[in-house]
Amino acid sequence: MFRPSPFRPPLFLLTFALACALASLTQAQRGQRPADELTPAQREQLQRDKLIIGSKNYTQIFSPYITLGKSPDSIRFITSDAALAAYHALFEDSFRELELRRAARLRGDIEKLYNACKPYSYDKKPTYPPALIQLILGPALAILGSPVASDNFSETLIPEINRQTALIRAAEIEECPPWLDYNNDDPYFKIDYRRCAPVSFYADNSVLADYHRVTRWLQLAPLRATNDDELAAWARMVHISSIYIGGEHPDFTASFTGLSVFAGPIADRTIIVNNSDIRDACFQLIKQGIDSGDSAQNKAPLLARLREVLHANAFKNPARSSINDEIRSQPKKDESPLPEIRFRVMPAHALPDAEILSACLGNGICPNGLTIAAFLGSVFARERMPKIANNSKWVLWNKHARQLMFSQDGEPRSLYADYIDLLRALNAPPIKEAPAFMRSLPWQIKTCQTQLASWAQIRHTYTLQAKFAVRYGGMEIPPPPPPGFVEPNPVFWREYVRLVERTISLLDAETILTPPVFEFVRTYRAAADEIETAGLTNDDATLDILKDRKIKKTLEKARSLMWFDEKPQTRKFLMDLLNLRFATPGEMRTACKRIVVLLRSHAGKIERGEAKPRYEDARDSLATRWNTLVTLSRQLETILAKQLDEIELTNSERSTLIEYGYIVASAMGYLGAAGDAPRDTAPRWAEVAHDPNAGQSLAAATGRARALYVLYPWRGRELLCTGAVLSYYEEWSPTKRLTDEEWKAKLDSPAAPPPPDWLAPILAR
Repeated sequence: MFRPSPFRPPLFLLTFALACALASLTQAQRGQRPADELTPAQREQLQRDKLIIGSKNYTQIFSPYITLGKSPDSIRFITSDAALAAYHALFEDSFRELELRRAARLRGDIEKLYNACKPYSYDKKPTYPPALIQLILGPALAILGSPVASDNFSETLIPEINRQTALIRAAEIEECPPWLDYNNDDPYFKIDYRRCAPVSFYADNSVLADYHRVTRWLQLAPLRATNDDELAAWARMVHISSIYIGGEHPDFTASFTGLSVFAGPIADRTIIVNNSDIRDACFQLIKQGIDSGDSAQNKAPLLARLREVLHANAFKNPARSSINDEIRSQPKKDESPLPEIRFRVMPAHALPDAEILSACLGNGICPNGLTIAAFLGSVFARERMPKIANNSKWVLWNKHARQLMFSQDGEPRSLYADYIDLLRALNAPPIKEAPAFMRSLPWQIKTCQTQLASWAQIRHTYTLQAKFAVRYGGMEIPPPPPPGFVEPNPVFWREYVRLVERTISLLDAETILTPPVFEFVRTYRAAADEIETAGLTNDDATLDILKDRKIKKTLEKARSLMWFDEKPQTRKFLMDLLNLRFATPGEMRTACKRIVVLLRSHAGKIERGEAKPRYEDARDSLATRWNTLVTLSRQLETILAKQLDEIELTNSERSTLIEYGYIVASAMGYLGAAGDAPRDTAPRWAEVAHDPNAGQSLAAATGRARALYVLYPWRGRELLCTGAVLSYYEEWSPTKRLTDEEWKAKLDSPAAPPPPDWLAPILAR
């Protein structure tokens, strides 16, 4: 097997070779290649460190690869960043689809729970659940569209239900509701209504925005084991969720649990209880102590009995997570766990990184992204993270956090835990065949940014479901170089393939891949947007516009989307549209306006569940995109193995590298020419920790992509390769939860935070 010569040419020869590599193609041949942005000083930096991140922004991670074109003379560096970004884009679209389906059934499920909590009325007069249940479930139902009227709610409570609904929608203040009497228990306690403001992908859709508000509200409103009325209200909902209604087990429980396989273990005690002793104690309290005729006499001992069972269970089965997500005073050290037992209607999930952040905040340490990178195994980050005086504490916190990733009590291991393992794989020691620069400090910095940018993306996806941390030698002609190299970390690529395959399996089990409702909705609306963007509906549009082949294809796609409509008048209209049978510009504009209305109307029906997708062109379906990604990831794993063993690639494998940018674009939802002008959606923002004492929050965010330039050693020489990375930002700042559009605007303004200081050595300067 051929091995590179140990000969190392002098530095000036390497510099000359690099200059030749950059100048070997004429400007016309090259166009504007990514490497053209490098200044002489930056090329010297690249020569010294063997890698550098450029200063130019790209809209999407695949853009630098597409800019290289399809020439085999351009050499690509396939980064873990690009693989992770492709996974994120596809997974977030899939998770959004999952949440849309949960949103569609949430109102009915909460109504079913609410109505089951009403006492039976013999005279058919309206009855109401206990006041606390009305005050907690009432605002949720109001936001989802249920009427707030005396048929459903007590007239005396309607004003407060409406007030709470307004507070949730406004999402501007902190307050302890008057019906949660914390004056003697904890005068510092408040509900942070600001957290109800929709962010992430929830902010882009009215249905998901209300789903976010309701879910967050039901995650925030606590019921204490030490308060009689709150404990009784919780016990009633536990009882309802445990019995058979109309001969069937209540299916609304799926709305309150069911995401553990994706996000991780449930972090809160909820109304879904599997412990038979607790369920029995709740049953006795409701049937013998509250709903019986002499409830006042029986209620007190039965409440005491339920607390005894909860106390015993808390000692025997302590909470897996110690994450605090409430604004409240530091809990007193007490042998009894009862004061710390709180119940929520809907639970959040315990993420290991949130456990680390919460532990730091609880010990007066202000964490940052390096804290998370250290948890992910980065030695570079561990040496530079905010100092923890007692190393044994760090070891203990890591242990507790890692425990959240283990399977327990029959629960499957979460997809999030698999993802954390994938990020940890980036820190695997370089294999002996790896280039020397992968043992350097600049590469450690690059890896740290990869981890944190990817972590920020996954927290963006899980922003609603995650538990929130709050403080407390010869002349022979050599063969041509390959058209690219894969980042040589076999451990990462092996774990990446496994993660993609498991994600597909889990999504398929949830029937998210068929039918792809979210994708179809977007397809219909995008077709409508294309017609309007092309100018077909403009008042000054003439018939000459139909000479454009792209516009003809746009109209053909629109007709295909609506061809399922069996109405004769619609079919005739669609045929006229396809054949461009327009006598006047006015006829054309009228027809195009009509098809736009049809497309948007049908998209709305699909989104609301009133119609099923019937469009046959599924090239951009979630299933097809996931198949593209898993096929690509397996091919890259094979290419890397050949790369490390210096085995020539097949033509098919060379094509995979040449087409890499286009394949990634397709997996991320950009078909054909759409990858040349992608949407500006890479900037993502997520709040990950909050310090109410300082009124500040820690935000982790991504910016736009940048090119990564690498001098990759190949057969005795160094080849200039171009890859792509996402930029990472973080800041502690006054609490203001940002939507992605607001973050993008900030990123483009003078108020944009700078990249972290530790990134400076590898950034173009």
